[in-house]
Amino acid sequence: MADEHDETMGKFEPDGGEDSPSGQSAYLPPSWAGPPSDDPTTGDPFAGFGWRVGGFLIDTILLAVVLSLVLRPLGSLLLQLIIGAVLRVIYNATFMAKWNGQTPGMRLMKITCVDAETRGMITMNQSLTRAATAEVIASLNFFMVILGVAQLVDLLWPLWDKQDQTLHDKVGRTVVVRPLAEVSI
Repeated sequence: MADEHDETMGKFEPDGGEDSPSGQSAYLPPSWAGPPSDDPTTGDPFAGFGWRVGGFLIDTILLAVVLSLVLRPLGSLLLQLIIGAVLRVIYNATFMAKWNGQTPGMRLMKITCVDAETRGMITMNQSLTRAATAEVIASLNFFMVILGVAQLVDLLWPLWDKQDQTLHDKVGRTVVVRPLAEVSI
């Protein structure tokens, strides 16, 4: 099996490689681990797209269940949307700032949000900025369908970003890493 950071990962090998018994070409899918970190102090790799999507989906399901139970009695759709947005920001910001840079979904996926420059814990201000930016981008979907593309671009941004950052990571000056101590190969 190829190393997680092998240069051939996600590339087409026209000659089939040395190990190919038939000599046919093989596609090697990219790793979830993301590119190696350029941080000499920790060496932790950036969390790849798959790990981030996994954490996002877990948090989304958890929040959907809780918010549906809490907001249903309110009746008014507009009130539900406003309170739901505020509660999502509080959920993300509080967990990120107080729970070692992780939401429950991130903790299950063993990924951590850290300061982009120092790789240390993020501040409450950073976590609030990050969470509020993500919520504003997501809210554009509801209010302006054409701007729903904004959330898609935000969520897909790590696919072409050198540090696997979303737009809300960039605004919050954070990166998401998967610490080497947690990575099992």
